[in-house]
Amino acid sequence: AFGGYLAGFVDVPPFFAALSLIAVATAIVIIGTRQASSVTIVFTLVEMAGLIAVAVIGADAPRFGEALSAPFDLGIAGATALVFFSFLGFENIANLAEEAKNPARDLPIAIFGSLVVATLLYALVALSVVALLPVERLAASQAPLVTAVATQSRWASRALGGIALFATANTALASILVASRVLFGMARERALPSVLDRVLPKRKTPWVATLVTSAVAV
Repeated sequence: AFGGYLAGFVDVPPFFAALSLIAVATAIVIIGTRQASSVTIVFTLVEMAGLIAVAVIGADAPRFGEALSAPFDLGIAGATALVFFSFLGFENIANLAEEAKNPARDLPIAIFGSLVVATLLYALVALSVVALLPVERLAASQAPLVTAVATQSRWASRALGGIALFATANTALASILVASRVLFGMARERALPSVLDRVLPKRKTPWVATLVTSAVAV
């Protein structure tokens, strides 16, 4: 996905782009969890800015909010499955519990807080895109958000393509960070080979587990 979005800006083979992304993400995670978390926060803010922009653009459309009064359709069941997939990942916060200073207090706030914010953004974006374009045209598009916003602003649709790079890169970085911590924890409990619980001096970064996670990703 990252390679596909990057091809819209630079003529780079998708596989090479994906491989480069994994290499950079791996390096960031090995440098340290704090640094990886900082990058993730920045990328997440960029993603949120893009979704808020879509919501603002759609809010000016005459049909904004009409979807709330639409009759029930069985197609919603299929959409529900896709939405469920979008919510996978919030539980990954628990895998980083050891990195929190006060996990008993901070983890519930982080999980439920992010859940509420994401739900509100998803709902606003959904109302916005169906207000900008008919559902049939959205279903036929490979990039429905970009297609919907392009009806109002060509510049904004181009910017969304750039924001998508941050979104896909953020997913790769977070996945490598979380998965390496899972391997590290399992190795420490002797459920996996002990080589996976080796950490770098001072930083305590599970570098072997991170490299194995990245190799699996490739």
